Amino acid sequence: MNQFILDSRDLFEDTVSASKVAVLWSAATADSYTASVPVTDFTPEGGKASAALAGNFYESFLGCYEALARSHIPFDVVDEAWVSNRDLSVYDVVIAPNCACLPPSCVDQLRRFVERGGTLISSFETSRYDEEGRLLEQLSLSDVLGASVRTGVFGPMDLDYMSVVDRSTPITRGISADTLPAPTFGIDVTPTSASPIFLYREKMTSRYSPLPPMSDRPSILLNRHGEGRSIFLAGNFFEHYSHFHNPDFRLILENAVRWASPPFVALKRCPASVDLAVRRQPQRNRLIIHLVNLTGEMTRPIEEVVTVRDVEISLRGVGEPVSVYARRLDRPLECRYGGDMCTFTLPVLEEYEVITIEPYG
Repeated sequence: MNQFILDSRDLFEDTVSASKVAVLWSAATADSYTASVPVTDFTPEGGKASAALAGNFYESFLGCYEALARSHIPFDVVDEAWVSNRDLSVYDVVIAPNCACLPPSCVDQLRRFVERGGTLISSFETSRYDEEGRLLEQLSLSDVLGASVRTGVFGPMDLDYMSVVDRSTPITRGISADTLPAPTFGIDVTPTSASPIFLYREKMTSRYSPLPPMSDRPSILLNRHGEGRSIFLAGNFFEHYSHFHNPDFRLILENAVRWASPPFVALKRCPASVDLAVRRQPQRNRLIIHLVNLTGEMTRPIEEVVTVRDVEISLRGVGEPVSVYARRLDRPLECRYGGDMCTFTLPVLEEYEVITIEPYG
């Protein structure tokens, strides 16, 4: 692998992300939120910890990361400093997975992003604290989310459910049922301008009791703000996904992202365990698709990668490129054209492949 990288420097130099989706890593939340955050490259020692917590930012971040990766949605990770000082309009979607502690400069930029047409997807206690971890009287993004806190965090909901109340948006497309398991913890909010997509049901009295009636607590809210929209998951959805991998939770996120940012690269006949990253080389007018095959034998560490075959890759809005080339296989790939789509098949994916498309755009 190292030799391939050395021999293929032109694939890795002077590239920029082609992703239209960003995930916010909140350093302030990692440092100041009362959640158990392990020591990593991103977090210093000495963070707050507790044995019983309603929210865990690190687990929420991991759950969001995995759900996007398994949906084959390329994304960038950005932090508050980047958000506070850059133009977010390069993205269609920004996701804030329980980013509870946000500085005012970051809040202002997220608000402007939505007002100008972007989509913000956020969860649980996002913007409920300042950057020092102090609880605020109200969500600082309350106007964007279209909701205000009523009584705060509630749960655990180990046996409880939420149900669809509005199927008019793509958010619920393809889910397995109208009633789904609830995340472990929720936050009780009152819609101010948002519309509920799901509502929590009242608490189950026992594991085998009849399904209780609907409550007035929203679990997923949609709000129009300025030219854009907010999708607020009023619970620790991403943390729940990190623990239980509910496919409906992943699908809800995928639907929400693709509603705002239709994919320009789509994979078929490709397992969720293949990671997709897309880069551009403006100087060479080249698009580069990286496919990392993480398909193993259901153990860690992976002892042998399972080869994936005949992956179909479609590109939207690329015209007719002169060359589509699989660099590790060292062979050209034949394109088929229809409408604004270019489609080709990668015959073999072992551990890693890099596909170049040029000219692009």
